[in-house]
Amino acid sequence: MSSTPMAGADATWLHMDRPRNLMIVNIVLWFDGEVEWTALEDSFFERVVERFEVFRSRAVDPPLTMGLMAPRWEPVEVSRVDHIRLVRLPDPGDDPELHRYIAREVARPLDDRVPLWQLHLIEGYANGGAVLLRSHHALGDGPTLMHMLDAWSGSHPAGKDPSMPMRPLSKRAGWSVGGIGGDAGVLAKLVSGLPSKAGVLGGRLGGAKSVAWTAPVPLESIKQLARETDSKVNDVGLALVAGSLRRGVEGAAGALVEAMVPVNVRAKEQPIEYSMGNRFGLVTIKLPTDVDNARERIARVKADMDRIKSTHEAQVVFDALTVLGATPRQSAQAWVDAFSRRASVVITNINGPQQPLHLGSVEIGGMVLWVPATGPIGLGVSICSYAGVVRFGVIADTAAVPDPQRAVQALDEEIQVVLTSGSA
Repeated sequence: MSSTPMAGADATWLHMDRPRNLMIVNIVLWFDGEVEWTALEDSFFERVVERFEVFRSRAVDPPLTMGLMAPRWEPVEVSRVDHIRLVRLPDPGDDPELHRYIAREVARPLDDRVPLWQLHLIEGYANGGAVLLRSHHALGDGPTLMHMLDAWSGSHPAGKDPSMPMRPLSKRAGWSVGGIGGDAGVLAKLVSGLPSKAGVLGGRLGGAKSVAWTAPVPLESIKQLARETDSKVNDVGLALVAGSLRRGVEGAAGALVEAMVPVNVRAKEQPIEYSMGNRFGLVTIKLPTDVDNARERIARVKADMDRIKSTHEAQVVFDALTVLGATPRQSAQAWVDAFSRRASVVITNINGPQQPLHLGSVEIGGMVLWVPATGPIGLGVSICSYAGVVRFGVIADTAAVPDPQRAVQALDEEIQVVLTSGSA
């Protein structure tokens, strides 16, 4: 079996792994009912491993990346022993126990001798159990992982969905560099990076992580506020995070707080391929933590995001990430560090399926996805929608955020005040 070139942006994210900040996407799903674990495992191999090539391909990374000597995908035989973990939570099997288990696992690197993913089948959680899927960012981004989840649930029987072509990995390995010189301001940022370190939540990372998520919020409540403020759901989500940092982080209200925000650069009509992969750029936005009024915060976020969209910054950064995939690991890491050093937090919006999904006979009751932080950033927030509700997932390096539960509490408080009390 021959290997195929890894797409440039995927190679860059492969190289972003650090011992204290692993480049791994973690998804947790939990169930409304008892789970037949053997059937669930079988369905994952049938509908995911056999369908998506990166789940049965090993990442081959040469000692020095330069030009044609770049990372490749090598097909391998997949052993369930290497990838499946069946565990049971200690009593009482509640949210804190699940948080502790996930926090321990997200700090563990994946074995690069085999395909870069793990599936943890977790018994003893609440009324049914949970699943933790860990996949390296080189395999794919949020939209592709949501497509994978859709396929795992059997929403596209036998892989016959005509909008999702079965294209081989080698067909998506080309470069996309036409936009890099398209905007002088963005180009200057790409060359020089951001000029200073984060004023809030900066400092060295320790490697130990903490994870949690907020209470569920009706998606319609966020949509209604977006309509009232002539903004997008993403604008409202970013403004809520800004308000929670104002509440929960000492000094945030009077400091420059910037967020790194991944932006999908796929065209709306572009199908997501079964070969998966990454197609997003990174933009930076100043969070209005200095603004007390929530609606004014939303207006500030909307204005900044509209300005960013007009510059095509996300596409330009994606092109840069694609080019970096053919450069040495140290060069790519140095550039990403320089580009992201002023940001305090990574915030991403994950649009999950809006109808409840089933794995076998059991319904997925909820889900949270955590994207890894970039470079030196120690706090990540994911705005995750699924089946008509939104949860904010928080992942934090405990050296950068000593009290990560406070971040979740502040988010819950901000959501309660802005969406429930009508005090926006």
